[in-house]
Amino acid sequence: MRFLSISICIILFQYSYSQSIGGGLAGNIQTESIGVELRAIVPTKFFSVTPQIVYYPFFNTITELYAGIGIQVPFMHIKTANVYALGHASYDAWFNYDVSPMLNAKFHNFAGEVGLGIISDRCLNPFAEYRYNIVFREANIRVGILVDLSCNSGTGYHSGARNSVKCPHR
Repeated sequence: MRFLSISICIILFQYSYSQSIGGGLAGNIQTESIGVELRAIVPTKFFSVTPQIVYYPFFNTITELYAGIGIQVPFMHIKTANVYALGHASYDAWFNYDVSPMLNAKFHNFAGEVGLGIISDRCLNPFAEYRYNIVFREANIRVGILVDLSCNSGTGYHSGARNSVKCPHR
């Protein structure tokens, strides 16, 4: 966990001039749980790195914390949005695993997800994702909003490398 945290910080500081940060809601369809999410997006030339933390609070059937890093690969641009494929690997701390009927349920877990998403290409970037957790065989839906910190700097999604959309100056 410490290695993951240090790696995420190094990536964020290295590319801090062109990242987006924000959060949203996560919904687990199988467990009917709702969580809150924090994430950042650090674009590179062909894909984006996305460190994320999601917490499903105590009022859900499942109480857990996911911390991980993903890759978003845009493959289609539609007007002012990018559609992307995603892959995500994370550590999962399952706080109430002991009440689960699942065999081999445990506190420390690792999970992998694949999915599709769409994100706006503006200064405020709403996003929506459908994900499938290949380890726990669960579907997730994520929605939220990100703030592009590089909106007026000429870097990131607005640099011209990704169908530039210029943001209005204040």
